[in-house]
Amino acid sequence: MKYLPIFIIVTSFVINNPLLGACALLDTIPPPPENPISISGPTQSCVGTASIYTSDIPLSCNAVWYVDGVLQSSTTGTLEITWSTSGNFNVLLEFECDTIIYIAGTILVDVVDVPAQPTPIQGDDNICINNTSYYTTMVGEGDICQWIVDEIIQISDSTTMSYYWSELGMHNIEVRAMNECGIGDASYLNVIVSELPEVDLGDDITIYEGNSVELDAGNQGCTYMWSTGDTTQTIVVMQS
Repeated sequence: MKYLPIFIIVTSFVINNPLLGACALLDTIPPPPENPISISGPTQSCVGTASIYTSDIPLSCNAVWYVDGVLQSSTTGTLEITWSTSGNFNVLLEFECDTIIYIAGTILVDVVDVPAQPTPIQGDDNICINNTSYYTTMVGEGDICQWIVDEIIQISDSTTMSYYWSELGMHNIEVRAMNECGIGDASYLNVIVSELPEVDLGDDITIYEGNSVELDAGNQGCTYMWSTGDTTQTIVVMQS
């Protein structure tokens, strides 16, 4: 038996076709994404609160997040950030596709802190029963007030409160500032409510010229205004 040799010749052909070259180029560099790509997430937040921001970036691309120019660690389409200070912050998303960087979009976030303590309460700390007093304070811009008298919340939510005192004794007023992020520390004022003073100088008195007599209005601890202009509890009278 005789064997005949078999030969296989392999050749290669290079086709100089500009269209094929263009196709190869488009296959290696991804087409630019639709612009802009939006960022979803809260535009308002509170100090100490975690906020999540997301964006649908193209597949096989890496996200590059910035908060006020500071690079973040996330390389996906999701960024979680816990706000540590109040203010306005700019969240920027870029993404990199095959060494080409695109800007996806930005979102401005307003971060608010828990309100500061109101200024000291201004108003009467000593008053007579069955009288009305007005009390004021100051809080931050956009904050409202919560007034409490003897552990009872009052109607007013402004920086001014009026209160009618109908019970004797020591009373406590407190006021706190509130906003969408919570309620702050309180300012306090103690108020003493007293009976109306009763003054009895006794019967009419006759004295001889050159003599004197002491008049006592009583009601120790009150303030006084005599017709003579004196402001003490007792006065010495020498003239009619």
